[in-house]
Amino acid sequence: MIMGTGVDASATATRYHLRELCLVDGVVLGRSGLPFFKLVAENEGVFAAVPPHLIGGFVRSYVKNATYNVLSKEVEDMLSDPWLASGRQGPERFLQEMIQAHYRDVSDVETQYSGVGGRLPIKIVWGMEDTWIPVATAEKLKKALNAEEVVLIEEAGHLIQYDQPSKLAVEVGLWLGKHGKSGV
Repeated sequence: MIMGTGVDASATATRYHLRELCLVDGVVLGRSGLPFFKLVAENEGVFAAVPPHLIGGFVRSYVKNATYNVLSKEVEDMLSDPWLASGRQGPERFLQEMIQAHYRDVSDVETQYSGVGGRLPIKIVWGMEDTWIPVATAEKLKKALNAEEVVLIEEAGHLIQYDQPSKLAVEVGLWLGKHGKSGV
């Protein structure tokens, strides 16, 4: 199972000799990104001058926007802390990731996607309330990868694992039960 951003499904499947692939809300088509990414990228100097404690507010809003349900304080802290002023990466790294996300473009590898579904079975799981990447992207991705199925999970945003962990676990379990008998 692959969750997250910047996934080159073709290269990943080949490099790691996968027998099956379950993508969860992957950023794998063209340019994807929130308007905030563009705002930061086009005003890098302005954001670099913003005090770290104010960037912390951006960080927390960004994290909260990734889910449909309200996160517990503990989970919000866990996801935000690395990018806060006292965190391992800090606010500067958060801003750099926003800039990189704005310029990320995987369209150059999309031409390879059609062959992936011919080599291995693919399932796509998507949050129906994903405000980061429109749900229509899941169907486009299914077509591009020749995926077997798309499952849309209700009341789930981009971070399905926090909004609907049980439903995600069931979908992954069904997938592995159907395709993962020989191991991953």
